[in-house]
Amino acid sequence: MFHHNPNISGGGWDDRYQVQYHTLFDLADLNQENVTIDAYLKDAAKLFQQHGVDAFRIDAMKHVTWGWEYCLANSIYSNGDSFLFGEWYQGNTSDPLFHDSYKFANKSGMALLDFPLNTAGIQFTTLTAVLETVEKRRHHRLQRLCENSEIPPTGSWWMVQIQPTKG
Repeated sequence: MFHHNPNISGGGWDDRYQVQYHTLFDLADLNQENVTIDAYLKDAAKLFQQHGVDAFRIDAMKHVTWGWEYCLANSIYSNGDSFLFGEWYQGNTSDPLFHDSYKFANKSGMALLDFPLNTAGIQFTTLTAVLETVEKRRHHRLQRLCENSEIPPTGSWWMVQIQPTKG
């Protein structure tokens, strides 16, 4: 009923097999391929749908067997109109499994929370607040340049040029 593999370790966070089949921080890890577990989870989703539920969120989606999630989505969609989405955490587009995440979202019928977009939004919001504060305090005109063509491993980078106000 459970996967009995070791914890994800070392570089395993970037390894497709470990991410799906190894244990996440010693948590119990249901084996969705087990016929009993598979039927139970799909029957539970069907029961929820019969009671009016029309959306499902799957937490830690990249840690569930991806092939089984496709199967779950098909089962849910065959029971009625529903919206499926999940959390597939990744910091930015340089994440080694980024390609897998957008391939999964495009083929599984499940939407993913967009963490790289969220991270960029937070960086931009923070940058904007800092620039506005500097502008108010120094009465300088700011020129803002956001460079998105290259994202280093530490995330997006920003360049700000401050010029004194003429006159």
